[in-house]
Amino acid sequence: YLSYAVTADEIRKGLQHCKTPHELVYVQVSSTPGKPAHFVAVKRDQSPNDSSLEVMICVRGTQTPADAITDLICDTVDYRGGKAHRMIQESGRYIAEKQKGLLEELCKEAGKKNCKVTLIGHSLGAGAASIAGMELKEIGSDKILVKEVIGFGCPALLSKELAEKATYITTVVNDSDCIPRMSGVSAANLMIDVMMFDWLDYAKSDIRLTLQELQK
Repeated sequence: YLSYAVTADEIRKGLQHCKTPHELVYVQVSSTPGKPAHFVAVKRDQSPNDSSLEVMICVRGTQTPADAITDLICDTVDYRGGKAHRMIQESGRYIAEKQKGLLEELCKEAGKKNCKVTLIGHSLGAGAASIAGMELKEIGSDKILVKEVIGFGCPALLSKELAEKATYITTVVNDSDCIPRMSGVSAANLMIDVMMFDWLDYAKSDIRLTLQELQK
């Protein structure tokens, strides 16, 4: 919910009133194609005895025309031995590259061994968070550990073999939400099914019922 807030102050206030309060350390409320809005927050009141610093990255879903462009440019690219949605992959890599330095700096300033990062997103944000998690995990830095990625209504953005390897990513699908089930292939299959379906019996039934109503 907070990822859709339009100002840093709204996000900051919301984080303070969460069940587990967080401190906002970075926010980008505007977006451009391939560069989604997101924020970084540090969990408050962490024990000084913990060797890790708990950090959250939250990514906004589709809200602006720029976000819609990111969604709609859905050609595939080669990615880590599989395939990925080009613009969402670009979005996730943008977040990982942009925040890598900040995460390492936070770890250093807190005097911790490493940062344990949780990434959260909805819709487009879920996809970008998933890619960002994969990128941060593959960096191989001993200062950055990806704890988990949680995506709500995550679009279909990875080929099967890549998705099955990412066991640290949990996606939540709300009942009949079409976004997690939609891809170029599923859209093409839908069009083929509609074109091949035999509507004749249904059309005859509609005409018969219409004539009956007119006669009445």
